[in-house]
Amino acid sequence: CNLIFFLTSVKIWWMFAQLVTSCVVICAWDQYRFLRECKRTEFATNKMDVCAQYLTIFPCAVLAGGLAFKYQGGQAMVRGWDRETFLNVRMEWIYVVISMLAHAVAHILLIYFVVPLFVREVEPEPCTYVDVAKESSCNWFNANPVHCIRSLHHYGHDPPHIYDYPGKSHLHKINPDIHAYYEAEAFEQEQWIFSDVMHEVKSARDDVSRRLILWRSDVTHEVASARDAVSRRFNDWTSRVSSPRAEPESPKSV
Repeated sequence: CNLIFFLTSVKIWWMFAQLVTSCVVICAWDQYRFLRECKRTEFATNKMDVCAQYLTIFPCAVLAGGLAFKYQGGQAMVRGWDRETFLNVRMEWIYVVISMLAHAVAHILLIYFVVPLFVREVEPEPCTYVDVAKESSCNWFNANPVHCIRSLHHYGHDPPHIYDYPGKSHLHKINPDIHAYYEAEAFEQEQWIFSDVMHEVKSARDDVSRRLILWRSDVTHEVASARDAVSRRFNDWTSRVSSPRAEPESPKSV
Protein backbone atom coordinates (compact mmCIF):
# COMPACT_ATOMS: atom_id res chain seq x y z
CA CYS A 1 0.00 0.00 0.00
CA ASN A 2 2.74 2.45 0.91
CA LEU A 3 4.68 1.68 -2.27
CA ILE A 4 2.08 3.54 -4.33
CA PHE A 5 3.61 6.78 -3.07
CA PHE A 6 6.66 6.02 -5.18
CA LEU A 7 4.64 5.58 -8.37
CA THR A 8 1.53 7.67 -7.87
CA SER A 9 -1.38 7.61 -10.28
CA VAL A 10 -4.24 9.92 -11.10
CA LYS A 11 -6.64 7.44 -9.54
CA ILE A 12 -4.82 7.26 -6.22
CA TRP A 13 -7.83 8.89 -4.50
CA TRP A 14 -9.94 5.89 -5.51
CA MET A 15 -7.51 3.50 -3.85
CA PHE A 16 -7.58 5.48 -0.62
CA ALA A 17 -11.37 5.65 -0.76
CA GLN A 18 -11.43 1.85 -0.86
CA LEU A 19 -8.98 1.72 2.04
CA VAL A 20 -11.14 4.05 4.13
CA THR A 21 -14.22 1.96 3.33
CA SER A 22 -12.46 -1.23 4.35
CA CYS A 23 -11.27 0.38 7.59
CA VAL A 24 -14.83 1.47 8.44
CA VAL A 25 -16.15 -2.05 7.77
CA ILE A 26 -13.40 -3.63 9.88
CA CYS A 27 -13.99 -1.22 12.77
CA ALA A 28 -17.76 -1.86 12.67
CA TRP A 29 -17.23 -5.63 12.61
CA ASP A 30 -14.73 -5.51 15.49
CA GLN A 31 -17.11 -3.34 17.49
CA TYR A 32 -19.97 -5.82 16.99
CA ARG A 33 -17.79 -8.88 17.56
CA PHE A 34 -16.22 -7.52 20.74
CA LEU A 35 -19.44 -6.24 22.33
CA ARG A 36 -21.94 -8.86 21.14
CA GLU A 37 -20.07 -12.07 20.44
CA CYS A 38 -17.21 -12.18 22.97
CA LYS A 39 -18.33 -13.78 26.21
CA ARG A 40 -15.30 -12.80 28.26
CA THR A 41 -12.24 -10.64 27.77
CA GLU A 42 -9.20 -10.29 30.01
CA PHE A 43 -6.32 -7.90 29.43
CA ALA A 44 -3.50 -8.79 31.76
CA THR A 45 -0.83 -6.63 30.11
CA ASN A 46 -0.45 -4.15 27.27
CA LYS A 47 2.25 -6.14 25.49
CA MET A 48 0.07 -6.69 22.43
CA ASP A 49 -0.56 -2.97 22.09
CA VAL A 50 3.15 -2.18 22.46
CA CYS A 51 3.99 -4.80 19.83
CA ALA A 52 1.48 -3.23 17.42
CA GLN A 53 3.11 0.15 17.95
CA TYR A 54 6.51 -1.25 17.03
CA LEU A 55 5.07 -2.99 13.96
CA THR A 56 3.92 0.37 12.58
CA ILE A 57 7.58 1.42 12.25
CA PHE A 58 8.05 -0.31 8.89
CA PRO A 59 5.06 1.22 7.01
CA CYS A 60 5.85 4.65 8.44
CA ALA A 61 9.48 4.27 7.32
CA VAL A 62 8.29 3.42 3.81
CA LEU A 63 6.19 6.60 3.85
CA ALA A 64 9.32 8.57 4.77
CA GLY A 65 11.20 6.94 1.89
CA GLY A 66 8.38 7.82 -0.51
CA LEU A 67 8.48 11.41 0.67
CA ALA A 68 12.24 11.59 0.05
CA PHE A 69 11.77 10.04 -3.41
CA LYS A 70 9.10 12.59 -4.35
CA TYR A 71 11.15 15.45 -2.97
CA GLN A 72 13.98 14.57 -5.38
CA GLY A 73 11.75 14.58 -8.44
CA GLY A 74 9.68 11.42 -8.38
CA GLN A 75 8.50 10.05 -11.70
CA ALA A 76 9.74 13.05 -13.61
CA MET A 77 13.25 12.17 -12.43
CA VAL A 78 12.84 8.48 -13.22
CA ARG A 79 11.84 9.10 -16.85
CA GLY A 80 15.41 10.09 -17.68
CA TRP A 81 16.88 6.83 -16.34
CA ASP A 82 17.71 3.82 -18.45
CA ARG A 83 15.80 0.64 -17.71
CA GLU A 84 19.01 -1.34 -17.39
CA THR A 85 20.40 1.01 -14.73
CA PHE A 86 17.14 1.70 -12.89
CA LEU A 87 18.08 -0.24 -9.77
CA ASN A 88 21.77 0.62 -9.78
CA VAL A 89 23.30 2.36 -6.82
CA ARG A 90 22.30 6.00 -7.10
CA MET A 91 22.39 8.85 -4.66
CA GLU A 92 18.61 9.12 -4.96
CA TRP A 93 18.11 5.59 -3.62
CA ILE A 94 20.71 6.22 -0.92
CA TYR A 95 18.72 9.26 0.24
CA VAL A 96 15.56 7.14 0.29
CA VAL A 97 17.21 4.43 2.40
CA ILE A 98 18.71 7.02 4.76
CA SER A 99 15.28 8.61 5.19
CA MET A 100 13.72 5.25 5.99
CA LEU A 101 16.43 4.36 8.52
CA ALA A 102 16.31 7.80 10.14
CA HIS A 103 12.56 7.61 10.55
CA ALA A 104 12.76 4.05 11.94
CA VAL A 105 15.34 5.09 14.53
CA ALA A 106 13.33 8.17 15.52
CA HIS A 107 10.16 6.10 15.74
CA ILE A 108 11.82 3.50 17.97
CA LEU A 109 13.27 6.15 20.28
CA LEU A 110 9.91 7.90 20.48
CA ILE A 111 8.09 4.73 21.49
CA TYR A 112 10.78 3.53 23.86
CA PHE A 113 11.54 6.77 25.70
CA VAL A 114 8.79 9.35 25.14
CA VAL A 115 5.58 7.27 25.22
CA PRO A 116 6.31 5.72 28.66
CA LEU A 117 6.47 9.24 30.12
CA PHE A 118 2.71 9.59 29.51
CA VAL A 119 1.81 6.16 30.92
CA ARG A 120 0.83 6.05 34.56
CA GLU A 121 2.51 3.22 36.38
CA VAL A 122 0.20 1.19 38.59
CA GLU A 123 1.80 -0.57 41.50
CA PRO A 124 0.30 -4.02 42.13
CA GLU A 125 -1.49 -4.23 45.45
CA PRO A 126 -0.54 -7.14 47.71
CA CYS A 127 -3.44 -9.56 48.07
CA THR A 128 -4.07 -13.19 48.95
CA TYR A 129 -5.64 -15.99 46.98
CA VAL A 130 -8.83 -15.66 48.99
CA ASP A 131 -9.17 -11.98 48.11
CA VAL A 132 -8.83 -12.65 44.40
CA ALA A 133 -11.07 -15.73 44.49
CA LYS A 134 -13.88 -13.66 46.03
CA GLU A 135 -13.83 -11.28 43.04
CA SER A 136 -13.17 -13.72 40.18
CA SER A 137 -15.45 -16.68 39.50
CA CYS A 138 -12.77 -18.63 37.62
CA ASN A 139 -10.00 -20.33 39.57
CA TRP A 140 -7.65 -23.26 39.29
CA PHE A 141 -10.25 -25.73 40.62
CA ASN A 142 -13.44 -24.93 38.69
CA ALA A 143 -11.66 -24.27 35.38
CA ASN A 144 -11.09 -28.04 35.07
CA PRO A 145 -14.34 -29.90 34.24
CA VAL A 146 -12.88 -33.22 35.39
CA HIS A 147 -12.08 -31.76 38.81
CA CYS A 148 -15.66 -30.46 39.05
CA ILE A 149 -17.01 -33.96 38.31
CA ARG A 150 -14.73 -35.46 40.97
CA SER A 151 -15.86 -32.81 43.44
CA LEU A 152 -19.52 -33.74 42.90
CA HIS A 153 -19.46 -37.53 42.46
CA HIS A 154 -16.22 -38.74 44.04
CA TYR A 155 -15.63 -36.45 47.00
CA GLY A 156 -19.29 -35.53 47.53
CA HIS A 157 -18.65 -31.88 48.31
CA ASP A 158 -21.68 -29.87 49.33
CA PRO A 159 -21.81 -27.50 47.56
CA PRO A 160 -19.34 -28.84 44.98
CA HIS A 161 -17.19 -27.00 42.46
CA ILE A 162 -19.26 -25.74 39.52
CA TYR A 163 -17.58 -25.64 36.14
CA ASP A 164 -16.90 -22.00 35.32
CA TYR A 165 -18.69 -20.96 32.14
CA PRO A 166 -19.15 -17.37 30.90
CA GLY A 167 -22.58 -16.10 31.84
CA LYS A 168 -23.18 -18.76 34.51
CA SER A 169 -21.14 -17.30 37.36
CA HIS A 170 -24.24 -16.98 39.55
CA LEU A 171 -24.28 -20.77 39.99
CA HIS A 172 -21.12 -20.76 42.12
CA LYS A 173 -21.56 -21.24 45.86
CA ILE A 174 -19.17 -20.52 48.69
CA ASN A 175 -17.44 -23.50 50.28
CA PRO A 176 -14.18 -22.58 52.04
CA ASP A 177 -13.34 -26.26 52.66
CA ILE A 178 -12.72 -26.80 48.95
CA HIS A 179 -11.32 -23.30 48.34
CA ALA A 180 -14.48 -22.00 46.65
CA TYR A 181 -14.89 -18.39 47.75
CA TYR A 182 -16.95 -16.82 44.96
CA GLU A 183 -20.68 -16.28 45.10
CA ALA A 184 -22.72 -13.70 43.21
CA GLU A 185 -24.68 -11.61 45.68
CA ALA A 186 -27.12 -10.30 43.09
CA PHE A 187 -27.62 -11.13 39.44
CA GLU A 188 -30.15 -10.51 36.70
CA GLN A 189 -32.00 -13.63 35.65
CA GLU A 190 -31.52 -14.34 31.99
CA GLN A 191 -34.76 -14.59 30.04
CA TRP A 192 -35.50 -17.38 27.61
CA ILE A 193 -36.34 -16.61 24.01
CA PHE A 194 -40.04 -17.37 24.68
CA SER A 195 -40.05 -14.82 27.50
CA ASP A 196 -38.40 -12.26 25.21
CA VAL A 197 -41.03 -12.87 22.53
CA MET A 198 -43.86 -12.59 25.05
CA HIS A 199 -42.34 -9.40 26.41
CA GLU A 200 -42.18 -7.91 22.92
CA VAL A 201 -45.77 -9.00 22.19
CA LYS A 202 -46.95 -7.47 25.46
CA SER A 203 -45.10 -4.24 24.72
CA ALA A 204 -46.66 -4.08 21.24
CA ARG A 205 -50.11 -4.80 22.69
CA ASP A 206 -49.72 -2.09 25.31
CA ASP A 207 -48.56 0.35 22.66
CA VAL A 208 -51.56 -0.46 20.44
CA SER A 209 -53.93 -0.14 23.42
CA ARG A 210 -52.43 3.21 24.35
CA ARG A 211 -52.80 4.45 20.79
CA LEU A 212 -56.42 3.23 20.64
CA ILE A 213 -57.21 5.04 23.89
CA LEU A 214 -55.69 8.26 22.57
CA TRP A 215 -57.53 7.85 19.26
CA ARG A 216 -60.82 7.17 21.09
CA SER A 217 -60.39 10.23 23.27
CA ASP A 218 -59.64 12.36 20.19
CA VAL A 219 -62.72 11.01 18.39
CA THR A 220 -64.88 11.57 21.46
CA HIS A 221 -63.62 15.12 21.75
CA GLU A 222 -64.28 15.83 18.07
CA VAL A 223 -67.78 14.32 18.27
CA ALA A 224 -68.56 16.37 21.37
CA SER A 225 -67.28 19.52 19.69
CA ALA A 226 -69.37 18.82 16.57
CA ARG A 227 -72.44 18.08 18.70
CA ASP A 228 -72.03 21.31 20.64
CA ALA A 229 -71.65 23.25 17.41
CA VAL A 230 -74.81 21.68 15.92
CA SER A 231 -76.72 22.26 19.15
CA ARG A 232 -75.63 25.86 19.29
CA ARG A 233 -76.66 26.49 15.69
CA PHE A 234 -79.99 24.76 16.28
CA ASN A 235 -80.68 26.93 19.32
CA ASP A 236 -79.83 30.06 17.35
CA TRP A 237 -82.19 29.03 14.56
CA THR A 238 -84.95 28.14 17.04
CA SER A 239 -84.61 31.49 18.80
CA ARG A 240 -84.85 33.32 15.51
CA VAL A 241 -87.96 31.38 14.44
CA SER A 242 -89.82 31.72 17.76
CA SER A 243 -89.18 35.46 18.17
CA PRO A 244 -92.09 37.69 16.85
CA ARG A 245 -91.43 39.47 13.63
CA ALA A 246 -91.63 43.24 13.56
CA GLU A 247 -94.72 44.51 11.49
CA PRO A 248 -93.86 46.89 8.68
CA GLU A 249 -94.93 50.47 9.31
CA SER A 250 -97.73 51.92 7.13
CA PRO A 251 -96.75 54.79 4.92
CA LYS A 252 -97.65 58.14 6.34
CA SER A 253 -100.08 60.37 4.36
CA VAL A 254 -98.80 63.64 3.23
